Amino acid sequence: MKPNIDGGVRRIALLRPNHRLGNALLLTPALNELARQYPDASVDVVTSGRAGTAVFAGFANVADVLSFPRLSCRAPLATLKTFSELRSRRYDLAIDPMPHSRSGRFLLSTVNAHERVGYSDGCYVRDRVLTRSAHIRHAPKSYAEIPVHLLRHTGRTTPLPTPDSTPACPRIALSADERLHGAHFLSAANGGQVTLAVFANATGSKCYSRDWWRAVLERVRHPIPNLNIVEFVPDDNEPRLPGLAQPKFTRDLRLLGSALAAASLVVSADCGVMHLADAADASVLGLFKTTDPLVYGPRNARSTWMNAADSKPAEVAARVESLLRARRI
Repeated sequence: MKPNIDGGVRRIALLRPNHRLGNALLLTPALNELARQYPDASVDVVTSGRAGTAVFAGFANVADVLSFPRLSCRAPLATLKTFSELRSRRYDLAIDPMPHSRSGRFLLSTVNAHERVGYSDGCYVRDRVLTRSAHIRHAPKSYAEIPVHLLRHTGRTTPLPTPDSTPACPRIALSADERLHGAHFLSAANGGQVTLAVFANATGSKCYSRDWWRAVLERVRHPIPNLNIVEFVPDDNEPRLPGLAQPKFTRDLRLLGSALAAASLVVSADCGVMHLADAADASVLGLFKTTDPLVYGPRNARSTWMNAADSKPAEVAARVESLLRARRI
């Protein structure tokens, strides 16, 4: 006999072994949904790399973050240790929240859990492990919405009295003290002026050239003479816009999120830092040229996005100027 999944769920495993910062942040709406459906349950988040510990800190329902090495093949002992730790635990509910994740489905098939939830796609080998499922054809496009949709359609045997139609928005649970620290970190650069925060890096074809960024920012700073431009520098600590923006660098993701939230506007291509700013409730303009903003776009009420081809820096500059003027105090 299967357990009463409504009343008996106390321990949950949320399986998303992916190292990318953006994917960790896009999983946070699922944690909010789990807290709504199972307010007495604790969640172990299974992730990869170093981002998860910072992203999931502050969520009251997160009991532990189990993190595989970013490159498991290069750290077999650490990988085996994490896998063994996961296998030693027992869960009432285990969730593979994303379609087509081979690593997530593998972990779902090996974890000790009474119930296993995930998307089905008609492949018997993948689907046979599932005790509850939603078909992949019904999944929404947005990566923030996909896990929430799964939980709302499979999470309970009986529906909650009040269905929740709240949009799935990524959130990083920053404390008031953390936000104050981030504002101080940023204020050392901005002197109280209108601050445009820029992250001028992204992976592969999502990245814009340094000359492109210069073309955008040169057009912006003249119409707004008191504008202070701050570049948040990537992990290599190499500024992309020397002489045009004041560099700020930290590897502390929570401090970075707090500082981004304190800026007047954050402009970034589709990347983890864009998702971090969105999750911190910053005002964000996300720039897209090769990825789909309906899948990866920022989602909070203060954020927006635009399609920005390499050949259109003037259009981007005009949009940035308009947003700064609209949001300026």
